[in-house]
Amino acid sequence: MIKIMIVSFMLLFILFLIYAILPTIFIRMSGRKIVKRIHEPAIALTFDDGPAPFSNQIIKQLEKYQFKATFFMIDGNIKRYPEAVKLMVKSGETVGLHSVSHSQKKFYKSKKTVLNELNQNRDTLMKVSGVNSFIMRTPYGSAPNMTNEYKKAVKENGYIMWDWNIDSKDWYYKDKRYVNSVIDQIKQKKHHNGPLVILLHERKETLAHLPKLLDYLRKHGYEGKPIEKTTEPIQF
Repeated sequence: MIKIMIVSFMLLFILFLIYAILPTIFIRMSGRKIVKRIHEPAIALTFDDGPAPFSNQIIKQLEKYQFKATFFMIDGNIKRYPEAVKLMVKSGETVGLHSVSHSQKKFYKSKKTVLNELNQNRDTLMKVSGVNSFIMRTPYGSAPNMTNEYKKAVKENGYIMWDWNIDSKDWYYKDKRYVNSVIDQIKQKKHHNGPLVILLHERKETLAHLPKLLDYLRKHGYEGKPIEKTTEPIQF
């Protein structure tokens, strides 16, 4: 009986080595970058265009439901509401970049304008928060304006571009319908293999109905995770 138990233990230990430890050792020895993936039931809530005078209320709701989020912020708004940015960092949210002009015409004019706006945006965020973030989202998403040349340039400069795969359309509905839209899209993606990244905006209407969305996500077992620099990005 004791011999059987010893053999069983040894087999389990060998399996543990094969599936848990050895792959990590191999990755480190080979120099490959370890990339994190957001898996269900984890979900990434992302808020664009902030910060805003009511950013603290958004964070309060996130904390109530034990969610973390990612905030893609515009240069001028960072300067306008620095305390909101500091609160995001203190609360453990991820802070990212969302341009200076938020103008398709200005931002996407050339490779140079793309990089100049991101660099200025990053410098401002660094001065206000102390966070040197390379996580970014382009104005209105990367398609169709981010050419291959632009994508290559931002990547070579260390920036990590994020889009989304669930558009709440809160900017369009401006009421509780955006929550229904998100829920419908989540249901449609129930067999989706990969992260769910929800596009939201720092709007009063979004804040007003955010508890309904967070309540649904919690009741259905989703965990709100912030984007990290090692997280594999969703891109169009």
